[in-house]
Amino acid sequence: MKKILSILAFSFLFSGSAYADNTITYKCKFDRKDYDYTINWYQSDINDLILQNRKSKNYYYIDSMKYSVDITVINKDESYNFKGFKNNMSHLEHYLVFIDGANFLYAYIQATKFDTGKPIYWEITSFDNAIDKVTKGNCKEFK
Repeated sequence: MKKILSILAFSFLFSGSAYADNTITYKCKFDRKDYDYTINWYQSDINDLILQNRKSKNYYYIDSMKYSVDITVINKDESYNFKGFKNNMSHLEHYLVFIDGANFLYAYIQATKFDTGKPIYWEITSFDNAIDKVTKGNCKEFK
């Protein structure tokens, strides 16, 4: 009995660390040459989105339960990074908004191919105001 309890205690101890990092990373490719995305979705990092007037302190918009995301865009010889949020709770489609000062990027990712019920292939449509263009491509989960 002691051996069984010891084994259970160690399995709980080690299984917790296996699920500690709930980050999903997507690598996205587009038809455009030298233009790629790396998107990180931090499933354990949940935020509130609040739009408030600094002077009057009036709230214009409050939305809770937004997952943190970030994106690295590689455009030819340069790269840039945006912080943002996932705007829905689905695991089969993602509405992502990335903001950095005056620049923004919007991406919609939808699962289109599955392997035993798990999404393995994603189609992406995005708008990046740095290049002022809508782009389409595909993404795969990077492990």
